[in-house]
Amino acid sequence: RTARAADLVLAPSATTAAELARDYGAHDTAVLPNASGGIPSAPQAIPEIAQVREPGLLFVGRLRIRKGVEVLLRALALLKGDGRMPRLRIVGEGEHRQAIERAAVRFAVRDQVDFLGRRGPGEIRWLLERSAALVVPSIYEGMPLVVLESMVAGVPVVASRVSGIPEVVLDPETGWLVPPEEPAALAQALGELLADPEGARRRGARGRRRLEELYRPEVIAETWESIVGAAVAERRGQ
Repeated sequence: RTARAADLVLAPSATTAAELARDYGAHDTAVLPNASGGIPSAPQAIPEIAQVREPGLLFVGRLRIRKGVEVLLRALALLKGDGRMPRLRIVGEGEHRQAIERAAVRFAVRDQVDFLGRRGPGEIRWLLERSAALVVPSIYEGMPLVVLESMVAGVPVVASRVSGIPEVVLDPETGWLVPPEEPAALAQALGELLADPEGARRRGARGRRRLEELYRPEVIAETWESIVGAAVAERRGQ
């Protein structure tokens, strides 16, 4: 009812805007992306893993079914079968954590996975700086803030090609996009990343530049002013 009654509905991605129009009857929508990089967080070390020097893979998010963490664990098992054993750090809590921990045991990768629980912005920034890539294996998303945080840090993203993610992550420019719920495709992308660290760093650097151009707070503020200003002017003219 609110979506139908609103003069204007703002969505973080074009995909979400289309869903609001189709499923909720929003008659006037506009895209206002999320922003990141306005208030930097000083990196804060996590003592229990501070001695580990080798860059690993990082997942950050609520541990729920739609985040696809089991798909990531299965991809990790496929990499292990090919002789690659990257470390995976999982940041987050949620109703699905115990099932994910059991899946790590079932796929024989539990010894490669660190479950770090809920962490603060400084700790996540510290982890990003020590990661080969951020992995977002979600089944559904809007426009994940953690992707923007990864771009701030210049870290490449390996993500599912779902919802608003392809509007932010460009494959092969700033990261890798794979079909959702396909462990083999995710394992292949992760294998490419691990085999070419320099190429991965280049994608991360291009992601940082894309963030600066499109998703800084001042850029998004200007977009907001333009969208809302136009809507207010139109309403006044009616």
